[in-house]
Amino acid sequence: MTGLTDLQMILIGGGSILIIFIIIYNRIRASRLRKAEIARKQAEEAAGTASAPEANGGDGEEKVETFDAVVAQMAESDKAAAEESLVSGMREFPVDDIIECVITIIPEAEVPAEKILPLIQSWLYAGKMPVRFVGLTDDEGGQKNWHAIRPGQSYSQFRACVLLANRQTALTDIDFSSLIAQLNHLTADINAEMEVPDMEKVIEQANQLHGFVADHDAKVWFSIRPNGQPWSKEQVEQALEKYQYQRRPDGTWVKNDPDESAECELFLLGTFSKKDSGTVLSLILFLDVPCIPREKDPFGQMVACAQTLCKELDGTLVDEKGGILTEESVAAMTEQLEQYYQVMQSASLHAGSLRALRLYRLQVA
Repeated sequence: MTGLTDLQMILIGGGSILIIFIIIYNRIRASRLRKAEIARKQAEEAAGTASAPEANGGDGEEKVETFDAVVAQMAESDKAAAEESLVSGMREFPVDDIIECVITIIPEAEVPAEKILPLIQSWLYAGKMPVRFVGLTDDEGGQKNWHAIRPGQSYSQFRACVLLANRQTALTDIDFSSLIAQLNHLTADINAEMEVPDMEKVIEQANQLHGFVADHDAKVWFSIRPNGQPWSKEQVEQALEKYQYQRRPDGTWVKNDPDESAECELFLLGTFSKKDSGTVLSLILFLDVPCIPREKDPFGQMVACAQTLCKELDGTLVDEKGGILTEESVAAMTEQLEQYYQVMQSASLHAGSLRALRLYRLQVA
């Protein structure tokens, strides 16, 4: 439980952490009103429309919503794409009592997998939180260990592991009570006893973890706007294909790590256009900070790729407030992100680690 102790100590000293985090957020999250105003002005300038309120009316509102929707869509797309692979491999995760509530089930005699699997195969969630089962069995070397339950094996003990929190919410007393009620039926079916942890302590741990995850949910995005007329969609797509961006079914593009497999994503790129228009008013680059390993320097690579696209498309790199992103501002953001990474590391939540991905990528039911 050393990692949990580190997390609790950081939560106790949360004042200093929040100061660091507020500094980061002052740069990476503009308010909706400021983003809306910048988006409106970009759209009006690119489209050559009048700036008077009477001339824009509802059309201006429509453009703003589209710009905000691109950023929101990219965040949701990033989480959804990763969740499928995480859920499919969830049964193989090692037991992690820092982020999971672990409930041990001890049958009177070994239970074959063929008996337990039909009872648990439909259990993907406990209330709103992901749940999985592992069993204690012999390794090839004859050592006892916890593994995903597989046909042909017999198990002397089982563990039900439910995630305590994610970036949306924490395990609740209702979720916990629902899980225990279901497990009572299971233990009756296999003639087993169950070690139930204290609910009050479990919920307190879940709330602490969720508080930390929510306070350190960092996302960075900036955009490239054309120096002249808006780009055509064909022009943008050709440039992205040239520099090996991969298009997703939802219309966003992903940049993979050139030194790793094609599955290793660094950041996303989306396009902002007027509704039903064949032109592109800006490109948006998006980084989900806690989900990409620090060692890959995703922010540095995102800036470098953005600069390349600026040259290719004759554009200017701007921050979320519409200001030109200078070398000095990039250096400041890099330093702030480095502080963020250090805080995460001290809490045993390394960016891009399996633990971080489970907390920041898995969704509630």
